[in-house]
Amino acid sequence: SKLRFVNHSLPPGVFLLNPIFQEPSGIRLLTFCTFLLIYIIAFVGNFTMIVLIVRAKQLHKPVYIFLANLAATDLIGISTTLPRVMYNIIVDNTISFPACFTQMVFFHFYIVMESFVLSTMAIDRYIAVCCPFRYNVLITNRRAKAMNVAVINSSFSIALILLVFVLRLNFCRSRFLTNSFCIFMSLSNHACQDVNLHSMVGIMIIVLSIGFSIVVIMITYLCILYECLHLRKHSKGRNKAIQTCVTHFMVFFCVFYFVSTSMHNVMDTFPVMVPPVSNPLIYGLRTTEIRRSLRRFLHRFSFPRHLEIILLSYAFLTWRKL
Repeated sequence: SKLRFVNHSLPPGVFLLNPIFQEPSGIRLLTFCTFLLIYIIAFVGNFTMIVLIVRAKQLHKPVYIFLANLAATDLIGISTTLPRVMYNIIVDNTISFPACFTQMVFFHFYIVMESFVLSTMAIDRYIAVCCPFRYNVLITNRRAKAMNVAVINSSFSIALILLVFVLRLNFCRSRFLTNSFCIFMSLSNHACQDVNLHSMVGIMIIVLSIGFSIVVIMITYLCILYECLHLRKHSKGRNKAIQTCVTHFMVFFCVFYFVSTSMHNVMDTFPVMVPPVSNPLIYGLRTTEIRRSLRRFLHRFSFPRHLEIILLSYAFLTWRKL
C-alpha cells in the first residue's frame, strides 16, 4: 500500500509533498500509467527533434539551433518533474532536503530557460518576417549558438541564486509543501525566520527575468502581426505567419500559466506537461524540413512501412488541427 506521512510523524530532513490523488487507491496505477505515457511521448518527441537537428546538415540553421535548445529545455523540465510525481503516486510523497533543493534548482532553471528560449525564437521570427533581407547577416549560426550559451548561463545563474537563498533558511515549521514538487516560494513559506525580504528578492528575480521575456515576446509578436496584416499581396505568407504567431503564443501562455496560478494538486503539473508534449508538434512536425528529415530518418533505420505511415499521418493530422 502507498505509504503516507502526517506532518508530526515526518522523519528529520524530509518534506511532505502534496499528493496528486489521496483516494481512491485503485486509481493510482491508472494515474501512474497516464503520466508515464505522457513522459514517454514528451521524451521521445524532444529527443528525436534534437537528433534530427544534429544529424541533418540541412537543419543546421539558426531557427533550428534555437529549436534544438528548446527541445533540450523541455527534456530538462519534463525529467525534473514527472518522474518525481510518478514516484509520489506509487511509493510515497516524501522527499529529502537535498533532493528537494536539487529539484527546485532544475525546475526554476527550466522555467527561466524556457522563457528565454522562447524570447530568442520570437526575436528570430521578428527579424525573419520584418527584416527578411538582413536576416542572414544579423542571425548566423555562430550568433545563434552564442545566444543559446548566454541563455543557458543566465538561466542557471538565476536558479543558483534562488538556491543560495533557500540554503540560508531553517525549516522548523510545518514541512508540508503545497505543490507536488519543490518550488522556491513553497519552500520559503515554511522557514522559521522572517522571510519577507527573502521572498521579495526571490520574487523580484523571477518576475524580472520572466517579465523581461514576456515583454520581448509580446512586442515582437505584435510587430509580426502588424507587419503581416499589411502584406495584402502575399496572403499565403501572411496567413502562415499569423498562424505561427497564434500557435507560438499558445505555448507561451502555457509556460507562464504556472507562474501566475496558485492551483495545486494535479493542476500544477499541467503547465509543466503541456509545452514538452506540444512543442515538438507545434515547432517541429509543422515544419516541412523537419518532416522531410524525419522521413529520411525512418527510411535510414528501416522502420516498417506501416509504422512510418502512421507516424507521418499523425504528424499531418496534428498539423492540420493546429
